[in-house]
Amino acid sequence: MKKFYVILGIIIIALVTILSLQSSEQPVVGSTYQSNSTSNSDVASALDRAINDEYKALVTYQVTIATFGEKKPFVNIVQAEVRHIVSLKALYKKYQLDIPDNTWIGQVSIPETFHEVCALGVQAEIENVRLYEEELIPIVQVYPDIVAVFENLKNASKQNHLPAFERCALQ
Repeated sequence: MKKFYVILGIIIIALVTILSLQSSEQPVVGSTYQSNSTSNSDVASALDRAINDEYKALVTYQVTIATFGEKKPFVNIVQAEVRHIVSLKALYKKYQLDIPDNTWIGQVSIPETFHEVCALGVQAEIENVRLYEEELIPIVQVYPDIVAVFENLKNASKQNHLPAFERCALQ
């Protein structure tokens, strides 16, 4: 029965993602200036790493909801992860890059207790902030529109998701 709810949760989120992509949301407008030091493959690689991290978080939080029920902060953050993915997909479209599939579906396992999953969320958000600050933003610094999206995603993790998971882990 748990498998049914996990699959149902994944299907629901996939449908929400598809419907979100069909919305009137436009790609971020900004400069497409490219220096000699940043290639299109660097941009594609940075976007791939960003969306892969967001995909992993989304699936992890979906599995958590399917396992432990619709508990905060996961029900709120899973919706945010969908929005993050939508904003990254807009950049893929703008730069005419192929959007990678979410290969995390069915590949994520979570700890046995809700408390442990909250602690896992803390670590995941810390790593997410580090990834954007130290690796991804420096790669795309000559693309203001991509930097803006990456900064927004980093700030969501740092200012919203991380504190929510820290509170959850203390309960």
